Amino acid sequence: MCSSDLTAGLVPMLTAQENVELSLSLAGVERASIAERATEALVTVGLEGRRAHTAAELSGGEQHRVAIARALAKRPVLVIADEPTAQLDSETAAGIVALLCTVAKTGTAVLMATHDVAAVESADRVMLMEDGRLRAQGS
Repeated sequence: MCSSDLTAGLVPMLTAQENVELSLSLAGVERASIAERATEALVTVGLEGRRAHTAAELSGGEQHRVAIARALAKRPVLVIADEPTAQLDSETAAGIVALLCTVAKTGTAVLMATHDVAAVESADRVMLMEDGRLRAQGS
C-alpha cells in the first residue's frame, strides 16, 4: 500500500497508537497523559488489538477509526465529519456511523456532511442543502 492510499492524513510508518499520540502532542496535551489518552481513544473505536500496526497495515475502515480516535482523544465538544463513510463497504460504513452515534450520546456534538442515506437515517436532525442553499430541515 502506498501513502496515497491512506485516508485521514495518517502517517503511514507510524502505528495507530503513534498516530493518535502525535496528534495529541501537536495539540499541546500534557506529555504524561498522551499514551493513556491515545490508548483510551483506540479502545473506544474498537482498535485496541490493532494499536501496534502501522497505518499502512490497516484497512480503510480501520484508518477511518484511527482518525476518529485521533479526534476523540482531544476530548472535543464538536466533531465535524465530512463524508466519513465515503469509499467504505456498507458494513464498515455502518460501523463508522454507529461509532459517531455513540460519540454523540457521550456529550460530544457530531456534525456530519454526507450523501449516505443510511447515515442520514441515523441522525437526530437532518438539514438538506441543494446548490449551496438550505432547502429543508427534518427532526
